[in-house]
Amino acid sequence: FTVQMLTSGLLFALADVSAQEYEDYLTKSGEKPIDADHDPHDEFNWRRLIGCTLFGTFFMCPVGHWWYIHLDQYATRFFPFLSRRHFIAKAFFVVIIFN
Repeated sequence: FTVQMLTSGLLFALADVSAQEYEDYLTKSGEKPIDADHDPHDEFNWRRLIGCTLFGTFFMCPVGHWWYIHLDQYATRFFPFLSRRHFIAKAFFVVIIFN
């Protein structure tokens, strides 16, 4: 579980870094920034990066881990494991509930 948490935190950090770089690119190219509060003269937002990393590590990873374990158990109650209906049920619940 520790490796999953570290991986999740790393992926959230990389996603935020790329998002901040993209916002900086949009601002410098003259397009309207995505974030209305974004100041074009601001440097890299470390507080935002730390917040995203902590969110991914300590919230999304445990919640996602719990969700997918229980989703598989729930879908197996109603449909044979690895059947087409099993996968469709899992995809349905992911789209409707988790997303």
